[in-house]
Amino acid sequence: MALRDVTIPKFQADPFYKSSQKALSPVGANLLQGDIPEWLRPISESGGDEFDKMLSQILGDTQDSVYGAGARAGTRGPRLAATMGRETGRISTEARFKDYMRMLEGRKWLFGQGKGITEGVRGAGLTDQSQVNQFALSAAQMSLNKEGTLDRAKARKKEQEDAFWAEIMSAGIGAAGTIAGFAIGGPVGGAFGGQLGSAGKIGGGGGKAGAESLIMGNMFG
Repeated sequence: MALRDVTIPKFQADPFYKSSQKALSPVGANLLQGDIPEWLRPISESGGDEFDKMLSQILGDTQDSVYGAGARAGTRGPRLAATMGRETGRISTEARFKDYMRMLEGRKWLFGQGKGITEGVRGAGLTDQSQVNQFALSAAQMSLNKEGTLDRAKARKKEQEDAFWAEIMSAGIGAAGTIAGFAIGGPVGGAFGGQLGSAGKIGGGGGKAGAESLIMGNMFG
């Protein structure tokens, strides 16, 4: 393949890069601003329907346990009610406090996720832009190298052609000097032929032609 036919390749990006960046960028920004998707919202909230269902089940199990323990101990009336209230109150308070702490940890976790996603998107964007810029610089350098090589090859070709035609012209002038010296004859013809031969000097060719002209002129003059 000739150098002129070589094409500079184009930058090839990951086909999923732009779509993933487009999807992740708003998610990270929304999490940082507290705009949490519906399916993640229970992580950042305390209470709620699911919590109430779970607490109701726990309190029901506690009441069954207290009734069972009271029956075995023969406890009835106000004493059983007091025990029931104390246990259910303690369990309810502990459950709600733990749920509140879970909510705080959930918000902390969501903030960390939003921060991580945003930093990841930004880092990936900087990396991609750096790769694009570096590739563009390399492509430009390759293009300059290609053009420079083609220009140098063109210049060498022209020099070779000029030298070729100069040699042909020199040989022609030298031959003309020989013929002129032969035609004119005598010392005058030899001197004229030598001048014509000297005018076409390339690597001694003109001098040789001139000498031949001088000899032939003296021989036939």
